[in-house]
Amino acid sequence: MSAVTVSEIEGRPEQEADATAWARIESWIDWRWVSRPVTYIVEGGGDWCPRLKPVTFSATEVWSEYDWTPITLKPSPLGGYVLPGIGPYRFTGTVGDGSAPPPEVVDAATKLSAYLAENNNHPGSSRYADDVGRLSVTVDRAPTWVARALQHSGAADLLRPYRSAR
Repeated sequence: MSAVTVSEIEGRPEQEADATAWARIESWIDWRWVSRPVTYIVEGGGDWCPRLKPVTFSATEVWSEYDWTPITLKPSPLGGYVLPGIGPYRFTGTVGDGSAPPPEVVDAATKLSAYLAENNNHPGSSRYADDVGRLSVTVDRAPTWVARALQHSGAADLLRPYRSAR
């Protein structure tokens, strides 16, 4: 039996060098390097593991008689906690350890930033044409090009080790 995450509230990190690329990367992976607050609300009993990594919890609580009450939980063999009842439980802490992202993640951010910058000459359009003298260029692209930027830039392949099965 597994407990279910009802809510995951992740705070915003300090501004990254390229906020758009990092926001897309962080929505794709489970790892964080820049520290920020995180709160989970979990229901059900059994094993529960937080999605985001690395995480350190400063408080674990259970809802009891109209208030949050501190509780000490046993670790799960899967790296989370064993929840003894139905809850709900609240986990409050910090995600991210302040370390520098690994080189492949930095490379993914660079690739994604370059792809978005290169393809942003005509934002929102799926077809455009340019004429320079006798030279004419017409470009067609899928309207979903921004949504697929991680895949098309090659960043998603580099980020695969930092993404869990969802």
